[in-house]
Amino acid sequence: MHGLELDNSISVFGRVATLAGVYRLDLTAFLDRLAALATELASDAIVTVPSTFDRLSVSTNIRRGNDGIDRVRVLARVCDREQPDRLTKLFAAETRDMVVELESMPHDPQAFALGVTGYGKRDLASDLARLGGFGVDVAELERLATSLVGADKLIGLGDRADTAGARAWTIHVAHRNGDDAQHAATRAQIGAVATMLGVGSPQRNLVAGLHDALSDGRDSYSWLRVRARTPGAQLGVLWPGVRWEDVVNVAKTLYPKTGSPARLGELAGAFDASAAAALELELSSVDPPAMRVLVTVAKGPAQV
Repeated sequence: MHGLELDNSISVFGRVATLAGVYRLDLTAFLDRLAALATELASDAIVTVPSTFDRLSVSTNIRRGNDGIDRVRVLARVCDREQPDRLTKLFAAETRDMVVELESMPHDPQAFALGVTGYGKRDLASDLARLGGFGVDVAELERLATSLVGADKLIGLGDRADTAGARAWTIHVAHRNGDDAQHAATRAQIGAVATMLGVGSPQRNLVAGLHDALSDGRDSYSWLRVRARTPGAQLGVLWPGVRWEDVVNVAKTLYPKTGSPARLGELAGAFDASAAAALELELSSVDPPAMRVLVTVAKGPAQV
């Protein structure tokens, strides 16, 4: 790594460390592990913070191929040594890009989660067959995924493992929202799957009410997540490029007494982010839904 790349990498780590100090997170071991991705982080880095503000994750793009999976193998030693072998089965020729996400865990600075998602033009039947080999209930997942995709695009498949031994797999969908009919179709698909999963009307209505304004004619995204040895699935929705005003309003609505506006302001300030890279909601049968906010790391000197 040379010159500007080195400066950019240092900026990423400095900004993450700055936010960790503000949030009172011990990320010493986390940053040590993250150094394995320093080359990629110099050019592409996204930081994600949940509504609990008790952990964070950092993700980047990494090259597909044996070299890419070997890079993951270094990180997998602290999470799940079998994960790289699963990736070779999950990510066939259709996988063009890989996104690697390292996440800290609350209350244990030595605990981590490692997620790897392969993106490309994916085929649901092929992905379900691969997941079936890991013990996933593919019949139920097929029913949910077919309803969620509709006429839209299946774009990604993710594998996640953590140091506690938990494993999860995620199917990612891109929704077109170019006109009123596509907006309506997206709302209907997400609403139907949410109903299948027992998500209550408050959360379904929240997503339906936010969708048109937050997507604003652009593609939006959703996902289905299944976990090893855990029945059922989880549903999430994600809107890219969301104004901080909108992020704060959603957080105040969902978590009115948590001080989230100040926490979000600290997040925006640490990364010089003029807008959130994305807003994500994880729906469930329990209110309120979990929220995650993504920011793209600005390259340049870290704030102090």
